[in-house]
Amino acid sequence: MNPYKSKDEFVAILSELWNRIFRTREIIDAVSAAKLIVRFRFTDFKTDFYVDITGDIPRFFWDPEAPPGFDVEMILSSEVNHAFWMEDLNVPLALASRKIIAKGSVQKALKLLPALKPAFALYPLVLADRGRGDLLRKPEKRKGIITLMPCPAFLSIFRRAFPRKEKFHHRKRFEKPVNVIFL
Repeated sequence: MNPYKSKDEFVAILSELWNRIFRTREIIDAVSAAKLIVRFRFTDFKTDFYVDITGDIPRFFWDPEAPPGFDVEMILSSEVNHAFWMEDLNVPLALASRKIIAKGSVQKALKLLPALKPAFALYPLVLADRGRGDLLRKPEKRKGIITLMPCPAFLSIFRRAFPRKEKFHHRKRFEKPVNVIFL
């Protein structure tokens, strides 16, 4: 589910966020040594966002006519981007599960994460200033039901732990799906 109403709102919120990030001296000092260009390709809005920290003054830009070369490319959705800035996303896990597809020098990009730590506090402020306080609420975790299919290894362990004393077909009982409720 896309948290943003439109591409224009998405661009406005991220632009304001990066303006504030680049006005924060602490963050600029921390990332200035990296000297790289990162391309963020957003799949749901079909837009590209570049962060260039190769020069003395860091800058960002959207959808250039002549795309520059980049050191790292991150392909993701705007929903994953929102989860990242809300600190609800484990980046290494997102890379492993392909929620974020990374190309190029991923190690350099991952080294920037600690430098961006102060920037996470700016995102909720940008959302509040833009009248999108509804995005600040985290979704509740709901109860769900998981259906488990017992595997043969489980059945053999169960049979050894509880040997049959009578001749009845308990096997049929345990080969059916089992519903497990979790909180």
